[in-house]
Amino acid sequence: MNPTRKKLFIYIGLFLVVIVGGIYIFTSEQNQSQAPAAMEMGHVDNMGSMGNMSMGDTSNKGIPVTHFTAPKTNAPTKTFTLIAESKKINLGNGITTDALTFNGTVPGPELRVTQGDRVVVHLINKLNTGVTIHWHGVDVPGAEDGIAGVTQDAVKPGQTFTYTFIANQPGTYWYHSHQDSFNQVGKGLFGAFVVDPKKPAVKYDKDYTLTLHDWNIPGNNVFTVNGTSSGVHLAAKPGEQVRLRLINTGNATHLLTLTGAKFSVIALDGHDISGPSPIEKTLLPVGAAGRCDISFKMPANGVVKLVDADVSDNENKMISATIGNGQPVSDNSNPKEYPRFDFTTYGVHQRGIYSLSTSFTKTYDLKLGEGMTINGKLAPNIPPIEVKQGDSVKITLENNSSLIHPMHLHGHTFQVLSKNGKPLSGSPIYLDTLNMMPKDSYVIAFQANNPGIWMFHCHDLSHAAVGMDVMVYYQGISTPYKVGNNSGNNPE
Repeated sequence: MNPTRKKLFIYIGLFLVVIVGGIYIFTSEQNQSQAPAAMEMGHVDNMGSMGNMSMGDTSNKGIPVTHFTAPKTNAPTKTFTLIAESKKINLGNGITTDALTFNGTVPGPELRVTQGDRVVVHLINKLNTGVTIHWHGVDVPGAEDGIAGVTQDAVKPGQTFTYTFIANQPGTYWYHSHQDSFNQVGKGLFGAFVVDPKKPAVKYDKDYTLTLHDWNIPGNNVFTVNGTSSGVHLAAKPGEQVRLRLINTGNATHLLTLTGAKFSVIALDGHDISGPSPIEKTLLPVGAAGRCDISFKMPANGVVKLVDADVSDNENKMISATIGNGQPVSDNSNPKEYPRFDFTTYGVHQRGIYSLSTSFTKTYDLKLGEGMTINGKLAPNIPPIEVKQGDSVKITLENNSSLIHPMHLHGHTFQVLSKNGKPLSGSPIYLDTLNMMPKDSYVIAFQANNPGIWMFHCHDLSHAAVGMDVMVYYQGISTPYKVGNNSGNNPE
């Protein structure tokens, strides 16, 4: 979506918020919405009340979300320090911008651990505004999710905060601020988080992470891979087995493919695909916040190139990576004409955790509409998804709008059961972010096995800023935190 159209939808959404909820939302630097003066993120009967709104148990008798922390363990500990600070950075092609960074770079440092490690991350805030860290795709304990006003207060300028969790899930994930996230993530507060399996099934000669981002710089739309719009070069020798971890940290969906070698899609959102097979001349739609891991063998001659095949040729020039040395293999085909990868039929069919015939204890329907609505409403007026520990939850998602909506569930991994009424016929697919194209419908399912107060929101962060966010509440859990101007907490 071009910036002008995106801003138009944000303004329309803000107007709807005023009408539906009686809440005035004022946009900051880049149309970022803000909450009222004080609002409790707990469950209340009157979601539209301005003075003391809540999305959980307001009686203070519930178990506070801060109770849910990492268990004591003798596992190896990996400790990191992330410093949030402003810095002018070079995006390549002569383009510089004032960015928000972790440790002075965009993306921030890649945090790499081994499955089972105890992860300790010290956040130091040297910005002039609050900040948090959300562990995207990682099923952290409820107190560690990094949501300002829900699981913690935003870390104020000059303060520190420590996150602790066990890295149980191997795979490709990422971290980013969840305070004023439309602005802060957009301006650079993100990085890769990789969990290596304790016992790898495959050994790769080269294992690279490529982080894609889109920047809305006045007068110039810029797209980067690992922080540069000038293209990335990665070393690899003929015959080597290469793994690429593709992470989309921006708001746009990218259509990616490889030239020079066949490739296999080995994981989506950090979760392995059963029986992946080599493919070629196929576009991978990598939606906002999504991850896609691919592997390939370097050819005897020539290089392999990661190319972008979106509508914008300018974008395609900026998003590129070259693997190996030599000349590209001659290929006169047009990647824009390639078919799109379909995860619903890819891989070897196996029985998953759930199926459409499962007897679920909770079922919900979420209809995504124009104006960034869910079931005709905007947050905080969207009725929550309410569960208790042990529930099996089925959600039917319908995108009735004309926009792409990458829907991200915090704290849980869900299984995709069907698309447009047709059950999956390939590998079971487990995701945390589902990129929903216009008019698509999906049935997904998850187990309520991680007590807390969680978000389920569109990860086009301009949509989330308007109010495209439904909460998931566990019975009997409360939060001591508030959202609003006086609190300093503004999660979207």
